[in-house]
Amino acid sequence: MKTARQWRLALGLFWLAVAVSPQEGGAAEAAAEPDLKPGDHVRFISQDIRVVNRVPVDVQPVRAWLLNRQGDRPLKHWKQIQVFEIKERYAGAWDRCIVKTENGDFVELFIAHLPPEVAAYFTKRKKLEADLAALRAVVETEEKRVREADAVTPGGIVWPPGYVPEEVLERRAVVNLAAEKLRQKKVELAKLEEQFTALRNSGPMMTTELAMFTGRRHAGLEIWDCGIKRQ
Repeated sequence: MKTARQWRLALGLFWLAVAVSPQEGGAAEAAAEPDLKPGDHVRFISQDIRVVNRVPVDVQPVRAWLLNRQGDRPLKHWKQIQVFEIKERYAGAWDRCIVKTENGDFVELFIAHLPPEVAAYFTKRKKLEADLAALRAVVETEEKRVREADAVTPGGIVWPPGYVPEEVLERRAVVNLAAEKLRQKKVELAKLEEQFTALRNSGPMMTTELAMFTGRRHAGLEIWDCGIKRQ
């Protein structure tokens, strides 16, 4: 029967043999931004009622036309826009936005009744970006620390078989534990990057809307209206 000390030494040798080495390279960069083209991300629904100045309008024919662009365009004053940035909320009624028009131009304008889902998308994306940056910094720091600790912690090959100083076993155990925690952080980072990529790829669908120019301006910017969606 082995003594407690012999079991401890054997366990230490086992960990020396299977010590977890830090993986090379940092977290993979997320995929490039998708090509966001107006008219490419039209959601087909049977009816899309918008209320503008208390007047209900079904803009579904515009959606249908954008899908095939055949025949005369209905409701020509209703255009498809894609929101790229919400800069501020003005007077509690309008959102000051950077949008891409159907012509491919980027313009700044005010939008009334911007669907809350659009703002929610940008809020979630901003949080995910911050979480990713923070976790990448942690992984980078810990990876360097584990690599340096691993380099100065002797391996079992230095000593005769069957004997490793307890101090070395303890130091190696600390390095191995740190390496395992680093591995778990990298797994967490990979999952977070997958979430971010999926969210970003959903951007065209989540930020594309129909709106009409109201004919009004404020501070030199046009005021557009998405209308109040009727449930």
